[in-house]
Order: sequence, then structure tokens, then C-alpha cells
Amino acid sequence: PTIRFNDRFLNVFSENPQIKNTERNQAKKEIRRDTLLRLPIASDFDKAFNLESKKEKNREHEIFLTHRRFPLLTYMPGVFVKLEDGLWSRKIFLHDKEYRVRNIDFTARSVNENADADHNMSFSKYNIEMQSRLELKTDASLNLPDFKIPVYPVYVEGKIISEQGEEEDETYQIYQHSQTSLDQYKISIPIFDNKQIVAPFGPLFASGHFYFPAYKGERVLVALDFHDAGIVSFLDWKPGVRLPMDSQGDHLLLGKNSTNDNTSISHVYIENKPQLNIKRTFSSDTEKIQLHEGRIVFETKEE
Repeated sequence: PTIRFNDRFLNVFSENPQIKNTERNQAKKEIRRDTLLRLPIASDFDKAFNLESKKEKNREHEIFLTHRRFPLLTYMPGVFVKLEDGLWSRKIFLHDKEYRVRNIDFTARSVNENADADHNMSFSKYNIEMQSRLELKTDASLNLPDFKIPVYPVYVEGKIISEQGEEEDETYQIYQHSQTSLDQYKISIPIFDNKQIVAPFGPLFASGHFYFPAYKGERVLVALDFHDAGIVSFLDWKPGVRLPMDSQGDHLLLGKNSTNDNTSISHVYIENKPQLNIKRTFSSDTEKIQLHEGRIVFETKEE
């Protein structure tokens, strides 16, 4: 069969969504096959596109053989075969062309199927049916499995939407379904022209004791099912929350702004000694509590 579709490759990495299409002369514009990838490195996406898009090639003619007798020569998938001389006329289309054995279908059924037939015998008799499919040695098309119905969910990257606060504020927003009143997130999907979808608003992977809603612009991995969607995991650290590796620290950054208007709770090691820091910032107003060896510091000041 002639390949009538074009391939469309989509890199669903939300920081740099990319789309690339093949252009096959024999393909119909309305028919395409989508392949979703999630690759942070743009060059890796280019390599994947260049590799995968070249795999699909129109197949040349094939031969289907029904064998009257079991071949006496070595005959297995991958072996090269020529139909020449002997029983084969020089006038047939297949003569003198070299083929590769693509696959073999082999069925054997015992002549006597009784349970005790040929018991303790060194051999038994079977009726054998054998068919094989041959392709030209020069055929560069792939032998892929038959088409399968798509398996859901499909995984893509998205970004959390919030209309609360200023543009740069890392706020969160709860949207209510108009009919069910269930709480939801809104998420934009960059690879699909920032199409907005909804997902359940819930604690996800943390216990219900913790209330940490996803913030505006946070990268999330979304599972798209046929009728609904859900957040599978969070993909990046909040700006300002990472600590230097030398500190071997843990950090909890609360608030809607990473530079000010927040509360920072961190546990770090200074010269291999533990130190606990609690710092609240509102514009230039700062309050700090610091606990380390032999000292407790309470401090409030204008930065």
C-alpha cells in the first residue's frame, strides 16, 4: 500500500514546544499521524524527527508463497532467495530477482491426534502447512506491527493558569465547574496552541494535611484521556527555592512572589552544623528567626 499520510512530530516540552511535519508527495493533506515527544533539548528533537521521519517508505512488490514441500535448504526469515533455473521459467516476472524472506507461517498437526498415539516412539507423523512472504532485497521499508487502537492516556506538558494578582505573581486560582461545582485547575497546553483544559483541583501526591496549590506558570505533566485530563507530576522547582548543594539544605518557600512578599523556611548546614532559618519579607520589611549552635537570633528591620 502507498503511504497516504504525513507525519507530524510534536515536542510537548512546555518551555520550547516544537512541531515538525514531513512532506510526502503522495500523501493527502487531510491525513496525518501524530507522534508526541517530550525532549528538553531542541537538538534531540531534531535528531528524533530526522530519524523517525525517514523510516516510512513505500513498499515494493512482495511474493506470497504456499509451499508444497518443506524446503530442504536453510530457509528462515532474513535469508536471501532467487527464483531462477530449475522449475522457474525465465519468462516469469520474478525471475533473477533477489528476495529476502520476510516472515514464515508454519502450522503442524499430528496425523493421529489420539492422546496415546505414537507413545514412546522416536518419531511421529504431522501434516504441515507452510506459507512465507518475500520482499525485494533492495526494499528499504520497515516491517512494523499492524495498526493498534491508541492507548490512553497521552502525556503532554502544560502550564498552570491563574488570573489572580499581577502578571509576575505566582498566584493560584480555583475554578468551579458550572454544573457540578467541582474545583478545578485550568492548564494551557503550549504544543496545542495554548489550548486550555481543566483538571481536578486536589492534593495530588501529598497528604490532605498539606495545602500547596500549583502556582501560576508552573510546569506540570498532564495525562490526557479521551474525555478528561489530570495532573500526573510537577516538573520544575519554584524560582528561588533551590539551595546551593554545599549547604545540603532543605527549603520551603511560601508566598506569591519569589523575591519579596514571601516567607522562607530553610534548614542548612554551616560548617557541618545544622542551622534553621525562618524569614518573612514584605517589600523592604523583614523579620527573621535563626537557630544555630549556641545562639537564637530574632531580628526585625527595614532592608
